[in-house]
Amino acid sequence: MLQGTYINYFHCLRIVDLLKETEAGSKNMFGRSQRMKDWCEILKLHEKDGVYLAEVAQILMRNVNYEVTALKKQIVKCKQIQKDMVRKESEYRSGEAEYLEKYNAACR
Repeated sequence: MLQGTYINYFHCLRIVDLLKETEAGSKNMFGRSQRMKDWCEILKLHEKDGVYLAEVAQILMRNVNYEVTALKKQIVKCKQIQKDMVRKESEYRSGEAEYLEKYNAACR
C-alpha cells in the first residue's frame, strides 16, 4: 500500500484502520504501538486547519476532469463493440441456416 504511490488522507485512514485490526494485541505501556501513534499523528496533521479538504478537492477535480472523461470514452467504445458483436451474431445466424441446408443436402 505504501510502495510507489502518493499517500493521501484516505490512504492514511485505511492504514490506521488496518493497524487497529493487526496491532490490537501489541500495545506499549501508553496503550498504543509506536507505529499506530505515528499514523494517528499523520492523520491529525492532515485534519489540522482542514488541510485534508484541499487534498480531497484536488482528488475530486482530477476525477471530474480526467477519470469521468476517460470513462465516458470507454463507454462509447464498449457500446460500439457491442453493436459490432450484435451485427456479427446476426450475420452468423443467417449463415447458419444456409450451411445447415447445404449439410442436409450433402447428407441426402
